[in-house]
Amino acid sequence: MKYIFLLFIFFISSAIAEDDCVFDVDAQKEIVQEYIQKNKDAQPGQTDIDIVLSRGNESINISRGGCDHFEISVVSISNRQYSEQDFFDKSIVLIEEFSKEIVDIELLKEAISNKNWEEFEGRYFINIDMATVVVLSYSAEGRVHVTASFQ
Repeated sequence: MKYIFLLFIFFISSAIAEDDCVFDVDAQKEIVQEYIQKNKDAQPGQTDIDIVLSRGNESINISRGGCDHFEISVVSISNRQYSEQDFFDKSIVLIEEFSKEIVDIELLKEAISNKNWEEFEGRYFINIDMATVVVLSYSAEGRVHVTASFQ
């Protein structure tokens, strides 16, 4: 009887945990599948919420999802060397293409133009509004990482 009660508690807590997610992971999986079907340069990534794109000498990895906060992470890898301004320009292009549903592009451009960010250990943190944060980083060797999160 004791084990049945524990089993019952386990199932209830599992159901509650799934229902407590603010963002629908299944919806993100559908968006990823639709994107892959519509774009010939897109392939499935390592999980159901990842996309891998090959565009010439550039590889782009996109990941979407979250439970308590929604996040879109984009990593561009190429053989291009970036100056700081080139990096910001590339970041805007990536966000416009993959994260515009959660980032106000004009506010992002304004923040970058006004240097309204906090830099820490090579990462640029930009608060777009009360609920949206963008984190940008790059390497001179051709890697640009953009993460937009909405809480």
